[in-house]
Amino acid sequence: MWCNRVLEVDLTSGRIEFHTLKEEFLRRYVGGRSLGVKLFADFGIVEPEEAPLVLAAGPLAPYAAPAASRISLVSRSPLTRTIFDSNAGGSLSIRLKNSGLDAVIIRGKARKPAVIKISPSGAFVENASDLCNATVGEFTAKLPRNASSAVVGPAAFLGFRYASVMVDRHNAFGRGGLGRLFALKNLKAVVVEAPLKVRKPVQKKRYEESAKAILRLFTASPAVKALSLMGTPFLVRITNWLSILPIENFRKSASSDVERLCAENIPAEFSGRKAGCFACPIRCKRRKGESAAPEFETIALLGASCGVFDYAAIFEANRLANEMGVDTISLGGTLAAFFELHGLRPNGKALIETVRKLFSISSELETLKEGAYAFCEKEGNVGAAMCVKRLELPGYAPRGTTGMVLAYATSNRGGCH
Repeated sequence: MWCNRVLEVDLTSGRIEFHTLKEEFLRRYVGGRSLGVKLFADFGIVEPEEAPLVLAAGPLAPYAAPAASRISLVSRSPLTRTIFDSNAGGSLSIRLKNSGLDAVIIRGKARKPAVIKISPSGAFVENASDLCNATVGEFTAKLPRNASSAVVGPAAFLGFRYASVMVDRHNAFGRGGLGRLFALKNLKAVVVEAPLKVRKPVQKKRYEESAKAILRLFTASPAVKALSLMGTPFLVRITNWLSILPIENFRKSASSDVERLCAENIPAEFSGRKAGCFACPIRCKRRKGESAAPEFETIALLGASCGVFDYAAIFEANRLANEMGVDTISLGGTLAAFFELHGLRPNGKALIETVRKLFSISSELETLKEGAYAFCEKEGNVGAAMCVKRLELPGYAPRGTTGMVLAYATSNRGGCH
C-alpha cells in the first residue's frame, strides 16, 4: 500500500510540508530501508549532527501481513559515521500508513525540546521542554491508546553515542546511535495518532494465497516454533553449543556457566507473558509486568560477554537500558571492554551498579558513553574493542560463523547481525 505522500518537518523554522511521491518512484524504492535511504541520499552526505532523519514505513504493514509490521529509521550514524538504517517492529508502521504517509523527513534543530505529532488530519510540532528528561516509560504513559511513538530516553540527551529510539516503549531502533541524533535536533519523540485499521488488498486472492504460504513455512520451521515457544533466548543454548556465543568480551565462545541463561532455565518469576509486533503470529517477545524481558542479543552482550551469568541482574540491566534509551548490544560490548581492560570480573550486583553509575548525570564513566572503540582508543588498546566500523559486535562470535564474518566486514552498518 502506498499513500504517495511524504511529510517533511523543518525543526529550525517550524515549517511543515507534504510532498507527493509518484507511483513510478515508489515502485522502484517500495518502502522501508530502500525508500528511506533514497530520500536521505537526496540531501547529500552531511555530518551526522546535520543529517536529516527519515522514517519510512514498510509497505505491507497495513495489510497485517505476517512479520511485516516493520519501519525503518535512516540517517548517518554518530557512532559509525556511515549511512545507517535501523528498523523496528510494533505498530508505528501501520499507524503512519493510516495517517496517510509513506515516510517522514525531519531536518534542522528545534530551539527547545520538541515532539512531532502526526495524525490523519495533519501534523504539528509541540513544545516538550517538560518531558525532556522523562524516561521512555514516563513518556509513553502519557500517550492516548490510539498512538504509537518513536521516543528517546534521557541517555540521548546525556551524550550516549549509542542511544536508541524506542518504539511503542518495548521495541527499538536500537543500533547505530540514531537516538543521539534526536537529541542533537532537540527532538524528544515522533508521535503518530491513527487507528490500527487493516486494509483490504486490491488482489485479495493472490494476497491470501501468499500469506497462507508464508504461514505454512512458519508452521514447518523448527526455528520459528522455538521462537514462538521460548522467545529469542532459545538461541542461547544453540550458540553456546556451536561455540559462537561471546564470553568475556569474545575471549571465549562457550561456557558451562551459560546453562543458567538458557531459555528453559529462566526463573519462573521472570518468564512473563507472550507479546509481539502488530499482526505477527510468531509472538517472540516476552513481557514481565511493564518491562520487556531480555532478548537473546541482550543476554549475550550484557550477560555472557560481560562474564555475568545472573539472569535477574541481566533483566534489571535491560530494564534500565530500555527506560534510559540505549542499545543493549553496544552497552554490553562497551562494558565488556571496560571490565577486561580494568581486570574486573563482575557479578550481577556489580553489573547493575556499573550500569546505574554510567546513567548518572555526573558519571565518572563518561568515556564509556562514546562506545567501545572510543573508550579503548583512549585506554591505548583498541584491540579490546570488539567492533567493526566502530559498531559493537552482536551475539555471534566471528570465529565460527564465516557468513556472519562476511556480513560484518562488508555491511555499511558495520558489526551487526
